[in-house]
Amino acid sequence: MQITDSVFRCSSFVESQLRDSQAPDAKSITPFVTISRQTGSGAHHIGNHLATILNHEENPVPETLWALWDSDLVAKVLDHHHLSSRLSDYMPEDTVNEFSSTLEEILGLHPSSNELVNRTSQTIRALAQKGRSILIGRGSHIITKGLKDGVHIRLVGSLEKRATRFGIEHNLSKSEALGIIKREDRARARYLDNYYGININDFTNMI
Repeated sequence: MQITDSVFRCSSFVESQLRDSQAPDAKSITPFVTISRQTGSGAHHIGNHLATILNHEENPVPETLWALWDSDLVAKVLDHHHLSSRLSDYMPEDTVNEFSSTLEEILGLHPSSNELVNRTSQTIRALAQKGRSILIGRGSHIITKGLKDGVHIRLVGSLEKRATRFGIEHNLSKSEALGIIKREDRARARYLDNYYGININDFTNMI
């Protein structure tokens, strides 16, 4: 399947699900979208295209525009909690070395990894409650599970196709792309398991 087909189907589904919530008489509803993804499945491309579709009005009011939160989500968390930008180095979408993290916390170098994940959860939930946010990764589908008016998406693909796409995008050989994809997939699985006790491949967590 071509990525353009995936984008079209994803966008059409989400737009149909959110159409009623964007009606003029639905001001109290705050729709949002979360995207959980496998590495190389095109989450940013799909999320960006979805935001463009949802912001199709000719002269939209700034407050009604949809925003995509992906790689810039960490910066938003730090700004939201008035934390130093240098802490972004301690916030990978993975578990961290607990010994090093605890030692650095004791020395006052940065908050604990659990505290940083908690701050991330607070920001993600606040963005979802504000509405018109497309949130990619970091357990956003788990964090916002109890909130109404959200659409949760999981993007998956064969390892072969993801590696091919990832390699083309980042100018990598097939073997290099495969190595990165496998490492990042494992990292994201560890992140959800360690901090939320969730199996990333259990799609019932999105219901």
